[in-house]
Amino acid sequence: MTRLRLISTAAALLLVACRPPPAGPLPPSAGLGAPLLARQKVVATHAGVRRGFDAVLQYDGTTLLLLALTPMGTKAFAIRQQDRAVVVESFARGPDGREVPIPTDPTEILRDIHRALFTPTGPTHPDGWQRVDDPTAEKRVGRRPAPLFQRWRRGAVVERIYGPRRRTSSARITYPTPLTSTSRTLPERVELDHPSRDLHLSIHTLSTTPLPPIAH
Repeated sequence: MTRLRLISTAAALLLVACRPPPAGPLPPSAGLGAPLLARQKVVATHAGVRRGFDAVLQYDGTTLLLLALTPMGTKAFAIRQQDRAVVVESFARGPDGREVPIPTDPTEILRDIHRALFTPTGPTHPDGWQRVDDPTAEKRVGRRPAPLFQRWRRGAVVERIYGPRRRTSSARITYPTPLTSTSRTLPERVELDHPSRDLHLSIHTLSTTPLPPIAH
């Protein structure tokens, strides 16, 4: 049973790593908001296969840390971002003594976290679609910045599209709990669609605890 649970966890983590090629450097980890610690449940569905795992997300004011957990509640792997540097550490081992696989592209996992949870809405906008520059995309000299479309409803963002709004391959994020410009906690639930990889992520934030800044 333990072996099957570790294999299931590894499959879920690798599903999360199924991403298009990198879209450029990550936004820096400083200035994302107030320090916090969140317990989350992540469910990944790829090509009809559904897997889930628990995670802890911590932000101390300068460093962003995602800690994925095994079904037994032990550490599977950690992805840490400080400024734009990304470090990955594996902890879990299977019955054969080998490390449980870690995502092949942790940068894209962090990009999803930035996009879904830490990208500010900006000032309140009238109902409907709003086009802004994507702060998570690579900026190229002489080219118009990549678009981020936000759909506003009653003073809150209920949907985001990264890329052309009518392109079916663009990444889409929906907020069943609408995101406001004054939100001080993480949204309770976020749904992310990556059509180009036939991947859907559902992030459930179970609890959020404010933290004091950590001295470095």
